[in-house]
Amino acid sequence: MPHPTLHVGCVSYLNSVPLIAGLERRDPDTRLHLDVPSALLAGLESGRFDIALCPVVDLFRSDADLVPIPVGGIACHGPTHTVKLFARKPLKECSVVAADTDSHTSVNLLRVLWPDHSPHPLKLIPADFRNTNLAQLEADAALLIGDKVITAPPPADLYPHTLDLGDAWLRKTGLPFVFAIWMARRTTDLHDLPQTLASLLDANLADIEPLATRAARDKGWQPDLALRYMTEVLHYRITAEDLTAIERFRDELITIDRVAV
Repeated sequence: MPHPTLHVGCVSYLNSVPLIAGLERRDPDTRLHLDVPSALLAGLESGRFDIALCPVVDLFRSDADLVPIPVGGIACHGPTHTVKLFARKPLKECSVVAADTDSHTSVNLLRVLWPDHSPHPLKLIPADFRNTNLAQLEADAALLIGDKVITAPPPADLYPHTLDLGDAWLRKTGLPFVFAIWMARRTTDLHDLPQTLASLLDANLADIEPLATRAARDKGWQPDLALRYMTEVLHYRITAEDLTAIERFRDELITIDRVAV
């Protein structure tokens, strides 16, 4: 039975392809809107989106009454390859980090991980890396997320030290890390959209190679790397362990915020 048009917000990176490829064909009563992760929450809070793949930290920090819709997300169990800190010198000597303005969750993940890697207080400065010359950046390190980490990484001669935040989280906690999850306002009637998203993910993962090849071409990745990224580096079905990891992240943030005060 047709339902009112539902507006779906999602990230514009390659990593979202298995979650959304073919959505509007499968359900013509949906409209898909793509943006960077940090821009999605405002659309969800304002009602412009009915559901969105928001950074997981937005679940804790939003004043709106948001609930997770665990029919898909973007998670890793170890290195991510696309959420990385690039440093000019060893991390134990760093304090000032230019943080990608595309990010919400990754910036807060770095705050949680920082005391394990540097004795110096962390100072974050915002940076739009689509319009920033990394060679001229006045910071000890740069936190980048998304496709640009693969397609336009900082020059290795200037930033020889790296930290993959997914790998650092696993070493700290032994848990996976969930960067984004579908979420909605508690009062929103999503009709059968969650079931549609779950079945779409199943279908896309079953036919992932051509999807990865097309997405790689569109986003500037090497096809074999895009396929490994979608099948070996990331996982998209949200498990009980992933939900435990989300709660652990929330608790770690509470501790960091308490110490900061």
